[in-house]
Amino acid sequence: MAALLLTAACTPTRWEHPSLPARDDPELRADLGSCRALAERQALASGGFYGEPRYRRVRGRDGKYYLERDPLSGPEFGSPTSQRWRHEDECMRAKGYQLVPATR
Repeated sequence: MAALLLTAACTPTRWEHPSLPARDDPELRADLGSCRALAERQALASGGFYGEPRYRRVRGRDGKYYLERDPLSGPEFGSPTSQRWRHEDECMRAKGYQLVPATR
């Protein structure tokens, strides 16, 4: 069972779009490049390179302002690499792409 899970986790994948027939399409490469650049900027903006937590100013019930930690920032939310992958994945899916198993 563990071997099956391990091989499933390592299955190579590729991005595919229903309207792009070729695997190595220039439009796919351009979309992937723009999504990677956007993902890099978003990952850096969402907690810095080292994943420092961000804080925001919120108004309490008593009318005073407090600093509240953003729950989606910091090292426990994920490494900068995993944040970049998540943002890249969201961007590509928004453009209509799907991750499919790569055929050899």
